[in-house]
Amino acid sequence: MNIPINLFMWIMAFLPIIVLLILMIKFNWGATEAAPVGLMITIFTGLVFYKADIRLLASESAKGVWNALIILIIVWTAILMYQVGDEAKAFLVIRNGMRKLLPNELLLVLAMGWIFESFLQGITGFGVPVAVGAPLLIGIGVKPLWAVIIPLLGQAWGNTFGTLGAAWDSLAMSAGLSVGSKEYLVTAMWTAAFIWFWNAIGGFATCWFYGKGKALKKGLPAVALMAVIQGGGELLKLRLHGGELLLIGIIFNYRHVESSIRRFLFQSVRYSYLSIADSPFHLVCPILYYATKPAVL
Repeated sequence: MNIPINLFMWIMAFLPIIVLLILMIKFNWGATEAAPVGLMITIFTGLVFYKADIRLLASESAKGVWNALIILIIVWTAILMYQVGDEAKAFLVIRNGMRKLLPNELLLVLAMGWIFESFLQGITGFGVPVAVGAPLLIGIGVKPLWAVIIPLLGQAWGNTFGTLGAAWDSLAMSAGLSVGSKEYLVTAMWTAAFIWFWNAIGGFATCWFYGKGKALKKGLPAVALMAVIQGGGELLKLRLHGGELLLIGIIFNYRHVESSIRRFLFQSVRYSYLSIADSPFHLVCPILYYATKPAVL
């Protein structure tokens, strides 16, 4: 059956999302209340305008639930990690520890609002970096508005390969890229190269928001070095897998040695993207402090 491609059909396809946003933003409905309404509208438009039968709707609904399972596992784990850390006062310990390690305020803001957020985006995502980073920044005197804006910018570069690779897997699947193919690897390499650029932008933007040109000038060595470690480390890891990946995993990411060994044993290219975004960050704090003393305000 040929479905006409026009503005009206496009609006019908977008209608469930519009209704969902209006109910949640305008009328302050919760997701559990608004989602069933969006589902009903989706079923109605599918049956009436797109001539889908019940069998097709059921099949696509089951596929949606299955695809959402991986995301839900990541979300639940991220929430659990945040709640456990909050109850254990771990974020307070992190804040106080960073204060001792990085007595300079600009470096402290970079560490809490850009570097640590990038690490959290790599292993969690779904708002956890901002939920953790904003209170940390407020605790060192950053205004609430900027305490939200800085983590949002700081973690943005890690969205593609972060969240344990869920976003990248979805993008590759939607683009029809076969795991391990030449197109897959070339696309990943160019993606990492562009992301490297935005990683640096995030660091420079944090400096600019902190103190305009003066902070940008004095934070330049720190941002340049961290951009090489973060963006360059991500690009390097994309080029390596198997035994080489195991070595890089041990050097840059000792907390994930087990996952690196698993990738080594299975020799699977796909696994090499699961912890790309968080790999270099265990070197960050000591290098940031000892190698960037000229950047002290």
